[in-house]
This record gives sequence, structure tokens and C-alpha cells, in this order.
Amino acid sequence: MEFYPYNPQAKLHLITAFARSNQIDEANDLASVLIKDFPDNGMLNQVKGVWYFGNEDYENAKQLLENAIQLGFDTPYNRLIAGVTNLRLGRVEQAYSHLLNASQRLPDDPNVQRLLAVSQTMLGRTEDATENYLSLDALSSSDFNALASNAYELFSLGNLDLAQQSLDKLETLENKTPQQFAQQGILKLSMDPQGALPDLRKALELDPSLDSAKQAMIAAELASGNNEAALTLASELLASNRTLETLNFVAGVNFQAGNLPEALELLEDALNIDPNNVQTLYYIGPLK
Repeated sequence: MEFYPYNPQAKLHLITAFARSNQIDEANDLASVLIKDFPDNGMLNQVKGVWYFGNEDYENAKQLLENAIQLGFDTPYNRLIAGVTNLRLGRVEQAYSHLLNASQRLPDDPNVQRLLAVSQTMLGRTEDATENYLSLDALSSSDFNALASNAYELFSLGNLDLAQQSLDKLETLENKTPQQFAQQGILKLSMDPQGALPDLRKALELDPSLDSAKQAMIAAELASGNNEAALTLASELLASNRTLETLNFVAGVNFQAGNLPEALELLEDALNIDPNNVQTLYYIGPLK
């Protein structure tokens, strides 16, 4: 470079060399000088866009990366970084457009498919997002949580086939956390109460303090017609956590099991804590 200090082409070659060796700061320094004279150079816009992205200046990164794409540097990599940049800025429609483009050109890249699924979920494209998660060879822990959430939505929408496929995929994750066993069990409650019990028992085996799993276990026992088992578990839950919310929940369990006097007594205890609690007043109405 010292022999050709004013040669823009030599500087472009040097920027390329810096970028390929991951010397982004050095590449950006040179690009910052050249872009003043060559604002429509796609490579310079790309280099500076990547630099801004790495420094979490997403507004400038977005502008420069999208300039680079429009100026002929429409690569899957630029589409991917532009997609993530727009996600960070909350511009989900634009992120989706870039990520869809990248995924079509990199169909075997699981990370691109994951990011596309995130944007689809944020846009309410639950079925499309789910199909992307199902296409992954293996789920990560974060994939599990996202797919489980989508499966709840699919069930509420009445798409039971895709919800069941999601559940089957969730089963494949190894080394689940107690919360993930609970999520899986709660999802199964909607389709197969008996099938939910092993997952919920495993969740409680790993974390006996997990109240969400306890409540789901009780619901599963009730749905399976095991009222006595449900009432026993409900009593244990109340003994360990006598809050307003638990009193309302256990009152509901007793109501469903036909123990109306016990349900009324529990609701009256709840009203002693909060006389204006809407849920308690709603439950107690039919029992008065």
C-alpha cells in the first residue's frame, strides 16, 4: 500500500484481504475513507454494515447492508445479517423478507431456518414456523421452548395434526429440564391426559418444588377420572403453598370432584385474604 497510497483499487483489494482474515476494524477504517468518494460501491457498504452490526449500531448496519444488497452484493450472508439486524430493530416484516431469501438459498443451514422460524412466529405464521422447526435434524433447548409454544397455539387453532407432530418432535430432545418435562406434559394434557402423567412425574422427580407441574398433574388425574388421586395431590399442594391463587385452584379441584362443601370453605378462606378477588367471587357464586 505504501507504494500506491492514492490507488483506490489497491485499497479495495486490501479491504477484501482484511475482511477475509476477519480484521474487520482495519477493513472498516479503509472503507470509511473510500466510501466518501465511492458511496455506491457495494463492497464498501457491506464492510461498513458488518462493522456496525458487530458494534451493535443496528440502524447504520441496516442502512448500509441494504445498500450493499441493492448495489449488487445480494449474498445469502448479507441477507442473513440484514435479517438479524431488522429483528433487533423490531422490524419483523423486513427481517422475514431477508431471512426467507437467505433460507431459500441456504436450505441446509439450520441456523438460518431457526431465525426464519423466529420471524414467522413473531408475525403469527405459526404453521410455517412449526414446519421449519420440524425440519431441523435436532432441537436445541431454545427450539424446544419455541416449538412447545407454537404447539399450544396450533392446538387452540384446531390444527391437531401439526400439534401432534410438534409433540412427537419435542419427545426427541434429550436431557430435558424439569420445566421442559412440565411443558411437554401440559401440552399432552390437551390431547392425552393419561399420556401426560409420566412427563409430569419426571418433572416433579427432578424438581419437587415445580408448582406448574403439580397443578398439571392434578388436572391430568381429574381428566383421567382419578378424583381421589387429584384431591390428595391438591391437599399436598395447599399444605406447602397456602396462597390466594392456590386456594382458588384447590377449590376448583374440589368443585370438579364433587366436594362442594370443601370447595366453598376454601373459597371463603380466599375471600378472607382478598374480599374483592374476581376469580374467587366468580367461583363462589354457584355455591352460595
